[in-house]
Amino acid sequence: MSFIVAVVNNKGGVGKSTVSANLSHAFTLANKGSRVLAIDLDSQCNLSDIMVEPKAISSSLYELLNDTSVPVGDCIYPTAYENVFALPNVPESASLEPKLINLDDHSYSLLRTRIREYALGNYDLTIMDCPPNLGLFVLQAMVASDFVLVPIECASRFAIKGLDGTIKTIESIQKNLNPDLRFLRLLINRVDRRTAIAKSMMEQVRVWHKGRVFNTVISTNTDIQQAELHLKSVIRHSPRSSGAKQFKSLAIELAKLLEREDRQLNISMGAERANA
Repeated sequence: MSFIVAVVNNKGGVGKSTVSANLSHAFTLANKGSRVLAIDLDSQCNLSDIMVEPKAISSSLYELLNDTSVPVGDCIYPTAYENVFALPNVPESASLEPKLINLDDHSYSLLRTRIREYALGNYDLTIMDCPPNLGLFVLQAMVASDFVLVPIECASRFAIKGLDGTIKTIESIQKNLNPDLRFLRLLINRVDRRTAIAKSMMEQVRVWHKGRVFNTVISTNTDIQQAELHLKSVIRHSPRSSGAKQFKSLAIELAKLLEREDRQLNISMGAERANA
């Protein structure tokens, strides 16, 4: 089993980088022996800051996409977390988008061409942290991925207003560029369960998107915020906190979903071979 998951939401401030970093660490702990690659596609570099010391970066996503002669392995670094590796980003990558768009027919497939085979061959799970838009880098991530995970907040109706746009983009990529792409689940993140609006919005999201929402909910948590401040995962910063427990629970739930998808894929491939 090896899969690539893009963490996507065109709305900023929903915690994509936080989810990517903490889920990467939690997955290796919940699934002993597994190896995880965390890829930072956001030029804000929040995931990179948590995963890799900036001074250690010699080649990054910028070099990977700008120069096809650069080996993928040269852009990947070990992190402070056992069995977690990172492909970091640098702010300069923001300037690449106009150039990559001019690649015409293969601009959307460039990331897939550069990273997919390597990632699937060397890691059990690859998590891509995407920028808060539906621009070229996000589309590249979806073309390169097997699944899309969408973190959302339930603080107000406006917080989930753009969700339909994200889902429609996933469906468009599936139809036109990557037929194997699947919408995995919505993740309710940064929710304050004490408020009536949060409880109401969570209920509505589960009704509107029945069967497409993780059971695990990540609550608003000062330990997670403090961990970010210290550029650590919450499990490393405060292993007994509720935030750490929730991310471990999310990792277990994700692993079970991927195992089920793997079984279904094998059954489908077996049926195709039998009918060939």
